Amino acid sequence: SGPDGVAPDWNALVQSRLTLVIYMGVTRIQCIQAALLEAGMHQETPCAVITHASTPKQRQACTTLAALALDVERLQLTSPAIMVIGSVVAHAAADQVLHSCRSAQPWDDVVTLDPPLMAAVTAAQGAQL
Repeated sequence: SGPDGVAPDWNALVQSRLTLVIYMGVTRIQCIQAALLEAGMHQETPCAVITHASTPKQRQACTTLAALALDVERLQLTSPAIMVIGSVVAHAAADQVLHSCRSAQPWDDVVTLDPPLMAAVTAAQGAQL
């Protein structure tokens, strides 16, 4: 819920098909995830969580709505954090993958994404061509 104790209109937010940016929502991530799924957002919607942005402690993860809460817990991402939920995340992931591939050395780790996010990245790359 917001500062006035009223929950956002998740149905309206999902129907808008806009990218959602949620500040300081990590502690409520399971509730946010459940509300978005219940409101009809597709479980394969790309999501990103960035913690300690633009500091030396910055960490981030790209995932899907279905895996959002589990990945945040698994990776121990904590506040301060920002969540970005929507197709724009696929574009960012595509840029990150392309940059990693261009600067990769033979000994670098391979960038891997789960299949739904990889499909979104592929679609984003096609849209950029």
